[in-house]
Amino acid sequence: MKRNLSPEPTLLGFLLAGPLHGYDLYKEVSAQLGTVWQLGQSQMYAILNDYATRGWIETRVQTQGLRPAKKVLALTPAGRKAFKAWLAQPAHGLREFRVDFFLRLYFARAAGSSQAGRLIDEQISASRRELESLEAFCAEADGDPQAFSNQVRRFRIAQLTTIIQWLEDNRAELAPVHKPKRANSHPAPTAKKRAGKGTHT
Repeated sequence: MKRNLSPEPTLLGFLLAGPLHGYDLYKEVSAQLGTVWQLGQSQMYAILNDYATRGWIETRVQTQGLRPAKKVLALTPAGRKAFKAWLAQPAHGLREFRVDFFLRLYFARAAGSSQAGRLIDEQISASRRELESLEAFCAEADGDPQAFSNQVRRFRIAQLTTIIQWLEDNRAELAPVHKPKRANSHPAPTAKKRAGKGTHT
């Protein structure tokens, strides 16, 4: 899988526990990660259609006893692989850090403190490499230090320095031992339990 700069694979992560109706998926994403990623419902369905074309998700018909059957979205093996590849990627730059990193951290924390710790350590290492590269470039660059391009580089250096310091200062809090719960504060429902829960289409 090529490096994915988008937060969109977040949707795949919410299907790890089992199939979900589209609207239930939208509610989960909004409730859990709305402060990080502002996702419109129509935007979400466009992403899901693309993922269905890629073979990352599939639609299944779920029976509900005497009630009408409903369609749910299920993760495929290819979708699971794509999500894991996205989860392992460090963020680059402030924009990716403030969105993508925290989305990945949400799932890493759910998997346990050791995975969250690895994600944070890899992010620190990647940010340090990016910082060293920028600093080396600025040290070797010729020309007016007040030039626009140099001002931009110094701004990025300041951003990366702040990110690294923040990660190091907050590592213990960002990788706790407990697991985050779903929006309803109850354990994640199994696919069997979800099948018996009605959902409006």
